[in-house]
Amino acid sequence: MIELVKQKFINNKESFQLYLGSSLISVFNFLSIALLSHFLLPAEYGVFRYVLMLVSIAVALGSMGFAQSIYYYLQKSQDAQQAYNYINALRVGLMLSAVLVIIGLFIYQALFGVSNTFLDWNRFNIWIILLIIPGIFQSVELNIFLSIRKMSSYFVNTLSILSLKVAFIFIASTMKASLIHYVFILGITAVLPSIFNTIVIEKYFASQKFQIHLSYLKQLWKYGLPIGIGLLFGVFMSQADKMLLAYIFKDPLSIAIVSNGNFDVPLITVFYTSFSTIAFPYMVKAYQNNNIAELIDIRRKYQKEVVLILFPIVVAFIAWSPSFIRLAFGEYYTQSAALFAVYSITFFLRFNSYHDIFLITNRTKYISYIQGVEMVFHLLLTYFLIQQYGPIGASFAAVITNILYAFACIFISKLILNVRMIDIVPFWYLYKIVFIATAVMFPFYFIGYLFGSHLFNIITAGIYVISCILLLYKLEVPKHKESSDA
Repeated sequence: MIELVKQKFINNKESFQLYLGSSLISVFNFLSIALLSHFLLPAEYGVFRYVLMLVSIAVALGSMGFAQSIYYYLQKSQDAQQAYNYINALRVGLMLSAVLVIIGLFIYQALFGVSNTFLDWNRFNIWIILLIIPGIFQSVELNIFLSIRKMSSYFVNTLSILSLKVAFIFIASTMKASLIHYVFILGITAVLPSIFNTIVIEKYFASQKFQIHLSYLKQLWKYGLPIGIGLLFGVFMSQADKMLLAYIFKDPLSIAIVSNGNFDVPLITVFYTSFSTIAFPYMVKAYQNNNIAELIDIRRKYQKEVVLILFPIVVAFIAWSPSFIRLAFGEYYTQSAALFAVYSITFFLRFNSYHDIFLITNRTKYISYIQGVEMVFHLLLTYFLIQQYGPIGASFAAVITNILYAFACIFISKLILNVRMIDIVPFWYLYKIVFIATAVMFPFYFIGYLFGSHLFNIITAGIYVISCILLLYKLEVPKHKESSDA
């Protein structure tokens, strides 16, 4: 599978651009948030993370599966004019969605106003809107550029603005800026990418007539809405801890602590999705040929190779969590380390897509069903555990919910393909890799403990990860080749 990934990137320049660009964007976005955790006081930073939560939910509501639907219909378009018509219909839909979301946000603040105890809505509303509206439009731009084969333009525009954003944050920190100034920077730099990307799209379709067909908008809504609902469930899941902390404690400091503990590390998601996405068409072909054994074999190969790299990284995050959190977010957030160590357990589950079997067999309805039940369960569990154990209860809730979600998806996938659960996921292999990675970690951990320096711990963790990956490849890759030859 590693060779397959290499060949895919070598033969398909756009695939390489997609994953490299997506990785860099995720790193830059994480970097800007991490910098603000160093520059802002904890209470201000908690308000900032609450603002990001509102923006994330609003963007998910406004985009509602449009990104997936526009990609689908652009691929089906018979000519450039039809593609341009779909894009114009999409823009109308996005504008309507943005207006409705903004109205809904004002109604939410008027009726509930939980955040008013620590967020001055009248002071921040214009900048929050500046983050929401571009966010809704940017949610579809990547798929448009992918369809018109202008990936390099998209990533150059986006990464250039993100670089400016990081630079402006640094400059503002030297001027003792307050939260409102940083939100202003984020708002302005959020608008610029959409402006530049729109210019590129318009130049590409310069020879086409501007037309709006409401029938195209109906098609986009019909296709995207079920997907968007599932994605919205996922956003509510990821933001449940901050929503409930704002409701229960009304304390920005607890939101800051949880935000810096329960977060997805950049590149982990991009890493496993790169393998699953590249393997996906081969799995589809095997299923179409009614060769379930081959489908399982392809899936297992990429699962096994992902865990050889992923699991040592996850073990390092758990073992050296105090040093990672201190380096990433600053000395104020040492409490977040315990939350991060617990939350990192969920990364052990990120070795494959849990929806691929549903997509391959056209049983996508199960995605919405499972995610709907998962969201309700997670909200209730998070509320209960936060009440009982405080902020770390949100971390335990995330671990429990993710494990149950993975089990449900594996079980239903097993029923669909009429195979064993161990065919869907190689459980014993996973346990073995976790055991080896953990055993190798202890000598490195004690060496770092003797010196007690956070920087030395990070260096030790890096050496451990590289050493463990090399060891696992030496132990396991020859077995993979033998089984393939057989």
